Amino acid sequence: MSFGGVQNASRKDGTVLLCFGHMNSVNETLNPLTKTLIREIQTAPEAVQREVIDFLVFLKARQTAPAEGGENLLPLAQSAWAAD
Repeated sequence: MSFGGVQNASRKDGTVLLCFGHMNSVNETLNPLTKTLIREIQTAPEAVQREVIDFLVFLKARQTAPAEGGENLLPLAQSAWAAD
C-alpha cells in the first residue's frame, strides 16, 4: 500500500512498517519540523522507532480524551511503556 510516497509493509508479526521511499514529492509539502522528525526517525534504531510510535499514540489519545476525570489514561500509558 502506498500513500504520497509512504509505503506500508507488514511483517509476519503484524507490525506495519512505513517506508519513506520517493520522499522528494512528499518533502515539498512538509514543514521543516516534520522533515526533521522523519529524518530522526529514519536514522533511529528500530526499538526507538517503536517507542516513538507508542508515545505518539499515547499523546494523541490523551489529547482526544474527555475532560479530566473522564477517562483513566493509566492503562494506555502502561501499554505504551510495556516492553515489545
